Amino acid sequence: MIEELITRSLILVFGYAYPAFQCFKTLEKNKVTVPELRFWCQYWVIVALISIIEIVLDIFISWVPFYRAIKLLMYIYLWHPATKGSTYMYDTVVQPYVSKHEPTIDRGISELKERAWNLALSYWYKSADMSSKKVLECLQLLMAQVMNAALSRPQSQEGKSKSNDGATPTPPSTPSGVLKRNTSDKRRPPVGPAGSAGSPTPKSDAIKVKLHNQAQFVHADDVFTPNSAKQQKSDNDQDFLAARVRLRSLNNKERLNN
Repeated sequence: MIEELITRSLILVFGYAYPAFQCFKTLEKNKVTVPELRFWCQYWVIVALISIIEIVLDIFISWVPFYRAIKLLMYIYLWHPATKGSTYMYDTVVQPYVSKHEPTIDRGISELKERAWNLALSYWYKSADMSSKKVLECLQLLMAQVMNAALSRPQSQEGKSKSNDGATPTPPSTPSGVLKRNTSDKRRPPVGPAGSAGSPTPKSDAIKVKLHNQAQFVHADDVFTPNSAKQQKSDNDQDFLAARVRLRSLNNKERLNN
């Protein structure tokens, strides 16, 4: 492990850092010569090819003894002024092969760029479509929750108002001509004609009702009084009850006349 760490560090220093510094010094000279620029361009081309190839070769030949030490010596061989291995390898291997297959390489690179662009666009459209669908679903869910809350709020308020109304009911107004009788009173026998000798009717058992501009006495038992459970009748029912009372009073009047 220590040996591997040392060789990796030396490769970074002598394979990348030192050549990059020498290339910088060449570019910053007052008078840059073409051979020097060509040499460093050749070096970086070969280093790039080695970096691409070693991605696959490291899997198969990394077990070879002194593999990283050999790689370090190869980097030094490429840039050292005494050997100038980058010029030799470029002129003998790289330049003939690339010049021969340059149209094919250009076409492959253009096709690769087009495929990569189409793939990126397709992923972009799919992601945008999915995100828009998710946003719409979230908005629909939010609107549904808002609508449910808006619909449930009036119902709860209506239920509260109904409960309050049921807790304190307001008694209906007693219509004219209808007299209220206590439900605890027992049923008394019918009242005979006023002033008869058989069974005189006390004044407390008769109620004076004015019908057709005439004063008549109507027995309280003859008046229909709704109980407490039927206090919320409609106006039509109350009118009907009043007419019924009038009809009974007229019958009592006819009996008195006869």
